[in-house]
Amino acid sequence: MIVSTGLFTSFLFEPAFDVVNLDQKTINPLGGWEMQVTVTSPADIGRLTTEIYLHQPRITNEVVFCRGGNDLLCKTGGNGRTRDAANFYPRRIDAT
Repeated sequence: MIVSTGLFTSFLFEPAFDVVNLDQKTINPLGGWEMQVTVTSPADIGRLTTEIYLHQPRITNEVVFCRGGNDLLCKTGGNGRTRDAANFYPRRIDAT
């Protein structure tokens, strides 16, 4: 079984990755402003793990996608945040 969770939510705010920099009020998107990123909280991953374990019939040889609620964090536009596209393109795996 493959469990697809997206990025951990905390990754966005980790200073070492500099995606969302709260001190400088900047957002550096992964790959550019057009790229959409899916993130999942550890709590949602924990709930998914429990549901997979308890699911009947047992889940085997499948891809399971996990996501929490989708929220828009911020729309930039005159609110003091700056835009800077990082030259980082994450690997995308399509299960088709």
